[in-house]
Amino acid sequence: MQGEFHQKPAMALMNCVSIKYTKLCLTLGSWFLIVMTTKPVFMSITKREIVLDIANQLTLASKINPEVSKLSQAEIMSVVQATLDTITAALARGETVELREFGVFKVVTRKARVGRNPKQPAIDVVIPDRSVVKFKSGKVMRAKVLKLPPKIGAE
Repeated sequence: MQGEFHQKPAMALMNCVSIKYTKLCLTLGSWFLIVMTTKPVFMSITKREIVLDIANQLTLASKINPEVSKLSQAEIMSVVQATLDTITAALARGETVELREFGVFKVVTRKARVGRNPKQPAIDVVIPDRSVVKFKSGKVMRAKVLKLPPKIGAE
């Protein structure tokens, strides 16, 4: 089980919510927050799970501060999809997309090269140059990933 703990004065837990692989806890009259993730580390996360995570964070934040607006899951999905569409459109125009502390998406051109068909190795096949997307992680993400045990990233 992994967890992040943020606290001001610790008090008895008032409210805990368990949603899928996450347990969120609040205390009465303080900003004490516990987020524990029990999700298996070998699974991947889907867009739907990102939307649920954002909805859960907004629900929790609205309990701490009533001025925080709650969005429906459909509204959050629209925002997430619009973000992904904007990134995709920028990359399709050949632009670089920089998300501070997260990383940089960049379009690069792979040079033409000669390859071989494994079924007919005697015949050379010309592979034309083409554009591909490269991603370079930001410092914050890189630092968090480096904390993982070595076997976590291996498949």
